[in-house]
Amino acid sequence: MIFPPETIPTRVGVYLQDEIEFGNGEFSIIPGLRYDYYDLNISIDEDFERNGATATDFSDSSFSPTLALVYQPTSALSFYGRYARGFRAPQYDEINSGFTNQIFGYRTEPNPDLEAETSNSFEVGMRGNFSKFNVSLAGFYNRYNDFIDNQLVDTEFVGGRPLLVFQNVNVDDVETYGAEVKAEYQFTPGEGGFSVLGALSWTEGNNLSSDQPLSTVDPLEAVLGLRYRDERWGAELVSTLVGEARGEGFEPEADQDPFVPDGFTVFDLIGYYQINPNLTVNLGLFNLFDTDYELYSDVRFLDSNDELFELQRSRFEQPGFNVQAGVTWQF
Repeated sequence: MIFPPETIPTRVGVYLQDEIEFGNGEFSIIPGLRYDYYDLNISIDEDFERNGATATDFSDSSFSPTLALVYQPTSALSFYGRYARGFRAPQYDEINSGFTNQIFGYRTEPNPDLEAETSNSFEVGMRGNFSKFNVSLAGFYNRYNDFIDNQLVDTEFVGGRPLLVFQNVNVDDVETYGAEVKAEYQFTPGEGGFSVLGALSWTEGNNLSSDQPLSTVDPLEAVLGLRYRDERWGAELVSTLVGEARGEGFEPEADQDPFVPDGFTVFDLIGYYQINPNLTVNLGLFNLFDTDYELYSDVRFLDSNDELFELQRSRFEQPGFNVQAGVTWQF
């Protein structure tokens, strides 16, 4: 176990934005500017030094401009384009903290050389809000410098068992791009009654420095559902479809076979009943057909050729059919 040092983080963020309308209100230009300051001040104790870990203070700041253009030909329909400069400072646990889990066979290492991540993001899209139909569509492209990525950097053996070693590192040049669409059709106008809904999320990512797929990008996901709502209760039958991931979780060696899980489909039935304006009961029946599956984000570093692969994989299997209930009390 590597214990994090005592850390005092300081975060300051200031954001200014203006909106300029012209063309009888059909067009809007929205410029903005954000200033971020981030500082980590550590105090290394004897326990931390005894582990032989290296820690460091961190301080950085950035001005991040944004610019958006909106065209709204009608009150129900709008189109937009947006540019944003991004800044993400590494968190204290990404720089100076580590953890060992012998049960799941992994260890995380600190990285005192981690730098802040910056990006340039571009997005175009449209939104429609009609009496019985709502839809939104967006496409985006992001380009990152010093992208903060959690990577498998080594494999150790403790007692004959492999111990995967992870570390957050900077990747010089990374791109992500994709599209998202959401829609809902209501059979009757208003907020109540039956409706069908759907959503699709697709993202691709590339490590341009190594010409490899970016392992932290989740696969294609689609959601389809049937919903009913009225003043007192509501229910949804939702199916979630997840595709097969595109790339390996790490650079394979000659005797390695990076594991990429199959796509899957799960069905959930969730509902609520409002007893009074302050008290609501929620009930969910999840994974109705008891599907066996793993999330790519959990298993992307597993090696199919490892003799303990099946044991490691079983630890990341998602729950089969399960029931969850809750009560929400607002006061």
